[in-house]
Amino acid sequence: MQADAQPLPFNAGNPATVGVWRVRHGTTTAIEKIIQPPPTAFTGSPQWQTSTDPLHWNYWKRELLAYRTGLCREVFADAGLCAPAVLDARKLPEGRWRLVLADCPGRTAAAWTVADSGDFANRLGRAQARFVHQVPRISWLSHNWLGQYLADRDVDPDPDWTGAFAQTWPPHLRAGLQRLWERRRELLAVAAALPRTLCHLDVWPMNLFTTGDQYSIIDWAFIGEGAVGEDVSNLIVDSMTDGLYPPSILPELVSASTEGYLAGLRASGCRLDVATVRRGIAATGAAKYTWLAPAMLRAAQRAEPVGAVHYGLARPATEAFDHRRELFELLVSWARLAEDG
Repeated sequence: MQADAQPLPFNAGNPATVGVWRVRHGTTTAIEKIIQPPPTAFTGSPQWQTSTDPLHWNYWKRELLAYRTGLCREVFADAGLCAPAVLDARKLPEGRWRLVLADCPGRTAAAWTVADSGDFANRLGRAQARFVHQVPRISWLSHNWLGQYLADRDVDPDPDWTGAFAQTWPPHLRAGLQRLWERRRELLAVAAALPRTLCHLDVWPMNLFTTGDQYSIIDWAFIGEGAVGEDVSNLIVDSMTDGLYPPSILPELVSASTEGYLAGLRASGCRLDVATVRRGIAATGAAKYTWLAPAMLRAAQRAEPVGAVHYGLARPATEAFDHRRELFELLVSWARLAEDG
């Protein structure tokens, strides 16, 4: 490791990653990432444990394979969505791997406009259209990612919907969130029955960069089959959960991202009807975040922060109650759309 290597934020709860650094590489900079197999002693978060099973949602070696085979750099490239180039990959002692990637210049999606998000969603639609009902048969791609991910969420199975913290939500929203939680299995079943395509499955603002008309996507550890619309719903929700965007722009963000994705699918000849795609966005978004309100209630009761702690985006739970209100209204409406068809 270079003496002047710059440590970068990453999800330290996920033991697949030992660390991430910005390093010198010739006349420019690169990103060095150390990846490891599941450690013998417990580390990280119980919700982010890795596996040696290639079908596991958090298979430790998937990202390395996605980069070394070139898959992540090629699959969406025709739509102007690309992964960083691999500059070096070598095996280290104890089964670890050192991965050196081209640095991503430009702005992260945390600095995007609504129009930028709409353009990205359009390109994502164009890219994923070719994989609808035709997900590549590659042994290490994830399958049933959402169902496995949700099974590992650490949430109180019986949240207190009548306590002081829950009372900060209006009665109609509190009832909607309670129903969202109680209908979580049904929502997941709806999401699982949707048409499949090839998904990144970790589309959140800190993984997206843009320079000019070129977009870069990093962190390909979850790549695999998912529902049409699943990546778009994740972009919408994760743009709001950590306070990266103000709540006031949520309606614009939903509209731009949804319409952009629909237009991208159509432009590439996808024949799925609009209602199915809208239901895909709604069902996967609602299903993935059924646990969010219960987790916030527990965090508030324990005076714990909520948000992406490892990225410096955590905030007091009581503050997040207000910031996420519009987002929760969206999730409740998405759940209704998913169940009504």
